[in-house]
Amino acid sequence: MDNVLFQTLVPLAAVNGFFLFFLAVFIFISRGRPRSKLVEEKSSSIILNKWFRDYWIWLTDPVVQWLIRQRVSPNTISFVGFLFGVAAGGIYALGWHSTACWTLIFGATFDIFDGRVARETNRVSKSGAFFDSVLDRISESVVFTGIAYHYRESWIFWLVMTGMLGSLMTSYTKNRGNAMGVDYEGGLMQRPERIVYLGVGGVFLPLVTYGLQSLGLFSYWSLAEAINKLYVVPIGIVAVLSVYTTIVRIRENMKLLDRAEAKEPKNLSAS
Repeated sequence: MDNVLFQTLVPLAAVNGFFLFFLAVFIFISRGRPRSKLVEEKSSSIILNKWFRDYWIWLTDPVVQWLIRQRVSPNTISFVGFLFGVAAGGIYALGWHSTACWTLIFGATFDIFDGRVARETNRVSKSGAFFDSVLDRISESVVFTGIAYHYRESWIFWLVMTGMLGSLMTSYTKNRGNAMGVDYEGGLMQRPERIVYLGVGGVFLPLVTYGLQSLGLFSYWSLAEAINKLYVVPIGIVAVLSVYTTIVRIRENMKLLDRAEAKEPKNLSAS
């Protein structure tokens, strides 16, 4: 078996077995169960709907409770996730897609833990939220930089840079809107969705590529070469939808700002 495929199949089989077992458990126990308040407060998307978010929160709750018992600070959790993101960027630069994707996914789970630990231990703070947000932007930029470096001699480089610009502007438009007093966080490509496409999409890509080659497609490339070239698909989805999300957020924030301004009392000059 091709070594690239083997490196994907072994962890994928173990992880899928784990998640599918607990997914069946959750489906059984979630009937009539009220949805988590945290899920209701967050916006959802086609990829990450509220049901899946509720399942993920339930699944990861034992880890959160362990972190609380160990008195691990939310900032420490954020920093550990940041380190995995930086490591993923370096691994992407080397062209080891499967390893980089697993590293990215594992690091992204810490984004779930830090906020929940902060809320459940009454350690929510503006400085912590700021620290987490800054680390997220840096690690995500490093990930895109690593991917861009790997494709530096290909036209895909510019697609990666478009995705990087779109992802940064998606976050900026939300944060800038918040700073001006409006709150709109909708869109098809938020940070969790970017992780899903770049990470999960890359994890399954070797299997999809192997299947396509079995059908006689892309057989003129080795499996590793085909994976390298077909990774353009998740990159392209992230790039296009990130730019689209940025445009949507600009439009919606401007509408909200105009409505807020229209409601403000006008200063009347003295007669």
